[in-house]
Amino acid sequence: MNKNIPNISAFYHSINIESPTLTKQSNGEDVKSWGVFLSTMAAIQVNKVNEKAENNMLYSDDTFNFYIRTKTGINRKMRVVYNSDYYNIVGIITIGRRYQIIKTKLVE
Repeated sequence: MNKNIPNISAFYHSINIESPTLTKQSNGEDVKSWGVFLSTMAAIQVNKVNEKAENNMLYSDDTFNFYIRTKTGINRKMRVVYNSDYYNIVGIITIGRRYQIIKTKLVE
């Protein structure tokens, strides 16, 4: 197995990848809703955690890598949902034909 891919035993986190859909309301306004594109198991790696203070508030800039089996059609307009948290997709890396790394940033 590729040294960049976690051991198969690490793929125990259940995630959803959601895709946005725009629907028109009766007043003509577009509203974004989210639907599940893929439910799968993933390995998770915390890429970096930066905390910064602004205006007496502490903010974190957490980024995570979700390792999954390759699925075509995933793009940066989608998001990952894990443990009721939302992660914007900032990049997708395909490793060989079997695995993808979905690089994400935690939505605050």
